[in-house]
Amino acid sequence: MDINQSTCPLALFSTWFDDARVNAGMDYPNAFTLSTVDNTSFPESRIVLAKAINTIEGYLVFYTNYHSCKGQHIFNNNHVSALFYWDKIKRQVRISGQCINSPEKESDDYFASRPIENQINASLSQQSQPINDYSTLMTSFNKTLTKHEDKTGQPIKRPVYWGGFRLYFSSLEFWIAGSGRFHQRYKYERMINNLSISSLNVTPWNLTKLQP
Repeated sequence: MDINQSTCPLALFSTWFDDARVNAGMDYPNAFTLSTVDNTSFPESRIVLAKAINTIEGYLVFYTNYHSCKGQHIFNNNHVSALFYWDKIKRQVRISGQCINSPEKESDDYFASRPIENQINASLSQQSQPINDYSTLMTSFNKTLTKHEDKTGQPIKRPVYWGGFRLYFSSLEFWIAGSGRFHQRYKYERMINNLSISSLNVTPWNLTKLQP
């Protein structure tokens, strides 16, 4: 594969993502490992789902409870890392970047598109908080679901503590598996300055080829 300085890493990531989604036969090609850390603890990782990719500005979108462990980590330290691994096509992409809250309309629109069960869960669950017994939560869930199945419940509004994060890429490392562990690695980096929803100031991408 010919990857060089003139290759657009955002277009390449989109191509790989679509290849995994369309041709790899994977159940969750949009699943990636998200690693976060606050200012006092060890790094923590978990699997989340990318729900949108912007190839113009260079970010992906995922959704969560802002009060969750990862949400609080991001509010304390918005520098995160992500890893997509597509074993069926023998490729992976390592990402570093910065997170900011998605615009409220973006979160509203996505929440409204979710199945009603998912909306109810997001409105009832205090994600990452301890629970003594799941039965109480399930009882509340079933009562709320029954109301909506009977069409007696009000539309569920997105909770203010639930929404999206945009992860803006500061580095993308593309990995291609090779025989004899002779893998190919291409790392693109840029500097992100003054990041906000309305402003993105970045330097051009720089490519470094890495040994296996």
